[in-house]
Amino acid sequence: MGIDIPKDRWLAIGAHVLGFVRRMKNKERLPVIEAELFAEIHPDMVALSRRVLVSEGETWQVDETEAFLLAVHFEAIRIMQTDPSQ
Repeated sequence: MGIDIPKDRWLAIGAHVLGFVRRMKNKERLPVIEAELFAEIHPDMVALSRRVLVSEGETWQVDETEAFLLAVHFEAIRIMQTDPSQ
């Protein structure tokens, strides 16, 4: 995707993915978010998020709230790398 994930961001992403896996195994769901929020995130970062969450190899269906929350991490990294003043 052309982004270099800093070590400190790996920790945040790992914690999110761990929470996701725990929620899926326990059949828990996060509250639904407004679809308009996706407009704030670059589509490539949302696609990356969905790919990461599906790559766990389980049969669960990725929920849009989970995809959005993980995409926020990727979007923050993308913005920092394209505009370091942010």
